[in-house]
Amino acid sequence: MVQKHEQIELVQEKYQSRIDDWKEYDNLLEFLDQYIVISPNDAINNSNELNDKAKSLNDSIKPEILETPAFNARLNLLLNETLRLYDMSSIPSIKAAEVNEQVTKILLAFSAINSKINTTLSQAELEGEISEI
Repeated sequence: MVQKHEQIELVQEKYQSRIDDWKEYDNLLEFLDQYIVISPNDAINNSNELNDKAKSLNDSIKPEILETPAFNARLNLLLNETLRLYDMSSIPSIKAAEVNEQVTKILLAFSAINSKINTTLSQAELEGEISEI
C-alpha cells in the first residue's frame, strides 16, 4: 500500500543560489521526492540507491559556509537513517509499518539538513548586515 509522508522542509528560495553548484544535494533532493508518496516495497527496493546518494552527499565538497560540525552531524544522521532502511531490505520479517516509519525518519533528517542550511545562511546574512552598520 502506498504511504503519503509529510512534505520535507526545503531550502528557502532566497538561499537557493548559495547551494546551486552542489550537485550531490540536487541529486538527493530529486531522488527523495519520490519518497513522499511511496509503497514500503518500493522504498526497500530503492534503498540501495538512496543510500548511495546520501553517501555521495556526505562525501561531497560542500559550500564552505556549511563546513561545520553541526551540519556534518546532520549529514551523518541522514546517512545512518538511509543505511538502516537498506539494512531492512535483508530482514525477511520486516513489517510495512516499520519501513514507513524509517522513510519518515529519513525525510525528517533531510528536512533537518535543509533547516540548518536556512539557519546558517540567515545567520550569515544578519552578520553581514550588522557589520555594515
